[in-house]
Amino acid sequence: VCEKLVEWRNAGYSLIPISVNISSKRFLNQGFAEEIRNLLEQFELEGEWLEIEITENSIIRNEEIVQKTLKDLKAMGVKIYIDDFGTGYSSFNYLKTFNLDGVKIDQSFIRDISNKPENASITSAMIKVAKHLKLEVIAEGVETKEELDYLLGENCRYIQGFYFGRPCPIEEFENTYLQINR
Repeated sequence: VCEKLVEWRNAGYSLIPISVNISSKRFLNQGFAEEIRNLLEQFELEGEWLEIEITENSIIRNEEIVQKTLKDLKAMGVKIYIDDFGTGYSSFNYLKTFNLDGVKIDQSFIRDISNKPENASITSAMIKVAKHLKLEVIAEGVETKEELDYLLGENCRYIQGFYFGRPCPIEEFENTYLQINR
């Protein structure tokens, strides 16, 4: 990812942050933050262009390592998100205990939200709690206009899913989503 970001920068594209899912095993490796630091230095890249997504299971295993890793990554400017929030050992305590940037609400809560009041209630609550804690909220798996409209009505600013586009080859991504600096 760092290599591709530098390639885009050198080609004159305006950079956008890219998210990378990291397994709990990798994240809990005591040298993980140092690996990221080395990559950023190697590619002469600022941490603001890299976002790390970890699952809830990653942060409940070894609080001391997690706190240190999060602190080190944040010092580099890397943003940290809890991916698939609400599906693991969900605890709003994690949101206040750990220095996170945001949560990604799992698509199982988004799917068919207009016909499932329980999904709407849970999603609304997650958005409100996260916002009160000054965390960014990203809704995953948005596939319909109804889901999009509901989330916009809840002031969810970041939304991803097939409603906007499907996975595509890198060339299509570059032509569709990246802009040349002028």
